[in-house]
Amino acid sequence: MEKESFNLLYYLRFFNRWKGWILLPATLAAFVTLVIGLCSPRPYTTEATILLSGMGTFSIGTHLGNFGIPDLSLGNPNVDIVSSMIQSRRMAEDITDHFKLMEKWGVRNRPLLIQKVKRMVTSSEMKNGLRIEVTTEDPQLSSDIANFCVTNLDAMNDALHLTTEKPVAKILDPAIPPTVPSSRKILPRVCLTFFVWVTGCTVFIFLREYIKDLLRKENEEQMFSVGVPDKDKEQIFS
Repeated sequence: MEKESFNLLYYLRFFNRWKGWILLPATLAAFVTLVIGLCSPRPYTTEATILLSGMGTFSIGTHLGNFGIPDLSLGNPNVDIVSSMIQSRRMAEDITDHFKLMEKWGVRNRPLLIQKVKRMVTSSEMKNGLRIEVTTEDPQLSSDIANFCVTNLDAMNDALHLTTEKPVAKILDPAIPPTVPSSRKILPRVCLTFFVWVTGCTVFIFLREYIKDLLRKENEEQMFSVGVPDKDKEQIFS
């Protein structure tokens, strides 16, 4: 039997044959994503800028006790530590407890809420400082959380003894409630959903047709081997 060549024309014919079953689910999924995005609350992002102190020492624990050593790396040695503190689970827990987010948002699953709070708070490095960004659906809450992150750094440092710098950071630009909501990034989500569904449906239909073709060829070979009449073959494959 002559094997069918898998070239570009084959794939174009395949897509043209099944384009309805590929594009329809993808379009529906993209439409649902669009509706969900339009109905979801607008996020508000605020930022606070903090300056870090100069060269300090970090507390190192050993079997001989705790002692401090200076960090001789280039740049401010506290940037990485403070950034880790801001985006840590401990900070998310302190935010959750301080603002009573479980009661405020009616959430019962605390670990899930902690993960959500961690995603809400981000930090980016700048020269001798950090920029803290907080995104929530409440502009006042966003600014309050950003400013709380700054004041909570000293409390975390007192408990963990991470650096000898006091205070850990000084706020340069405090966060203020944003008046303009942030982008919900609806279009990228719709495009991504459409692409994923087109790819998934195409792969699923292709594999299904490929398996069906293999089974059909296997049945044909079995029938030729046992000498099934052509009339019966036409009835079976019709």
